[in-house]
Amino acid sequence: MKCGIFGSVGLLLALTIDKAFSCGICSVPNSPATKGMLPAVLFLLGLLGLVFGLFISFFIKMNRKEAALERERQAEDATKPQETSPQFSVERGI
Repeated sequence: MKCGIFGSVGLLLALTIDKAFSCGICSVPNSPATKGMLPAVLFLLGLLGLVFGLFISFFIKMNRKEAALERERQAEDATKPQETSPQFSVERGI
């Protein structure tokens, strides 16, 4: 079933590939419409860069906070006196 679906989608793409390159705006590089679209495309790319940058910086910040908390916990554990528990020895008699 999946092979049939992928095959039919592939065949459909192969038959319509010429229509993908028939964009009236992209085919004429010096037209006013193409020159007007360039700032819009650059703005959207910048917006995507900003969103992805903030997303990545969030995870970097969380990683740094987690590392700082771990160092703080280790420092607390080092200064805390170790509690010794009594050692019990259990002998089994057979």
